[in-house]
Amino acid sequence: MADLLFSSQKEIKNYKKIKKINFWTEEEDKILKEKAKEFNYKNWNSIAEFIKGKNSIQCSSRYRRIRPGLIKGAWKKEEDSKLLSLYEKFGKDWAAISKEMPHRTGKQIRDRFINALDTSYKRGKFSEEEDKMILKYHKIYGNKWSKISKKMKTRSGDMIKNRFYSSLKKGVINNKSLLKKKEGNELLQKVNHIQFIIN
Repeated sequence: MADLLFSSQKEIKNYKKIKKINFWTEEEDKILKEKAKEFNYKNWNSIAEFIKGKNSIQCSSRYRRIRPGLIKGAWKKEEDSKLLSLYEKFGKDWAAISKEMPHRTGKQIRDRFINALDTSYKRGKFSEEEDKMILKYHKIYGNKWSKISKKMKTRSGDMIKNRFYSSLKKGVINNKSLLKKKEGNELLQKVNHIQFIIN
């Protein structure tokens, strides 16, 4: 079926990777928490032996996302202040900052800094010119958002990726005034593939 949906081997491979994602059950999470505590949060090889189909890296990574005391959701002003202070000390060493803010993951910290606190990025609505640039560079670099970000300079890779996918899903960028007819048709085909997969 995947062969019919996608035009390249790379697209087929990415689709098959998504299909292979190994989700965690509540029972596995419970066992992971118990065994992590039992093994003093260190011996992930031994911990993985208790959870069928999971390896030490998967267990360690999963525990960091579900560990007790982890805060999910809105950030407080105090957390933002602490993050800015730690950023001055550690720079973009998100793991080091996470050790000082154990209730947040390194990914949460990185995302918060880049998407809300980093003053080098422009905030707010994307202009039509920025949309044209995203499409132009996406055609050249594909989904390499950090490369596209380096070309655009005023938006982070995450901002560009989010704009690209949210606009495609809503059909905003299908506007023919932004694209030559041929490019519009190619983009429309991609939109149809993405919408088919999402639905």
